[in-house]
Amino acid sequence: MATEAKREMHETILIAGDDRGVSTILRQALERAGYITAEAVDGNETVAVTHFMQFDLLITVEALRPQSGGKPKLLDTVRAVLAS
Repeated sequence: MATEAKREMHETILIAGDDRGVSTILRQALERAGYITAEAVDGNETVAVTHFMQFDLLITVEALRPQSGGKPKLLDTVRAVLAS
């Protein structure tokens, strides 16, 4: 019987979404696969995290609430922060 070793990933994934249930399930699955994860609960928090944390992938979950302007505005803002 072969033993499956857990691969240790060095990639960090930021999960941004207002659906806590979906974000939690996604985070747990990614961590079981060996990824480092962080969560942001809305667009404003996602932008704030972008200022101080480096990540390899941003996953948006569910439609972000209007306070952030939705996904297109969020992604434009994140791109601008990362470019600066």
